[in-house]
Amino acid sequence: EAPVVASQPPRAGHAVRSGSLASRYDGFMRARRRAIAEQVLRWVQAEAETRFVEDGPVDHWPTLPEVLAAEGDDCDGLELLAYHALRQMGFRADRVYRAILHRPRFGQHHMVTLWFEDTGDPWVLDPTATITERLQKLSELAGWVPLKVFSEDREFTVTAR
Repeated sequence: EAPVVASQPPRAGHAVRSGSLASRYDGFMRARRRAIAEQVLRWVQAEAETRFVEDGPVDHWPTLPEVLAAEGDDCDGLELLAYHALRQMGFRADRVYRAILHRPRFGQHHMVTLWFEDTGDPWVLDPTATITERLQKLSELAGWVPLKVFSEDREFTVTAR
């Protein structure tokens, strides 16, 4: 005779959860990655308040060791803090990029980190809070368009559709 298996009732004080374990795990991991990205952004912007230094007449793109040794830089140097922090915290290389954003109406350029949580519309980490002070989707930044998106080993030129 086969043994009788009864399902376990929920333990006292524990709610019955809906959704598959896989979807709940995915949701948990997405929330943790987003929280990490927000923490990185807040830290970089706080550092930028006292460590922003204009390049002068020649725009020099430093390496991370140069930024750390100089104790600061402008947006293209401070952006490296966010880019490398996300990578060192386990964000996938094919999801984190550096980007030059352009605001054609005003002739402005700005360097940011892009995090593609999903394909399509990336999150923007603005190191100096010039465009946005919070983690925000690129599509929400009115008037700003990417010119170049790149990483240590990949580069994309963005063209209008």
